[in-house]
Amino acid sequence: MELGNDAITYRISGVLSDVKGLLTARSELSRAVLDTLHGNGVEIMPPSFMNQRQLDESERIIPRPTKQQPASTSQAAEEIVFDKAEQAEKFDKEKDLLKHIQ
Repeated sequence: MELGNDAITYRISGVLSDVKGLLTARSELSRAVLDTLHGNGVEIMPPSFMNQRQLDESERIIPRPTKQQPASTSQAAEEIVFDKAEQAEKFDKEKDLLKHIQ
């Protein structure tokens, strides 16, 4: 969408069946996109990038793709972020239940 001075803006669309995993899904998607671009030799540098090292023309400044496991093996960000929201929702349901009992 845009090649800014200090960031690249792109748009990717998809369907996420479990919205509780949104943060982890976005993070994994970003990692996968960059790994795919870099793994295929695509190098997108912002206009403000200035390389001061002398490099051979065939040498590129592309990070190696990560070999990271999906976040499901560790505590997902959503477990931390949405914990209080889920507690509040549970509290509201219990409160509504008590109102109907009285």
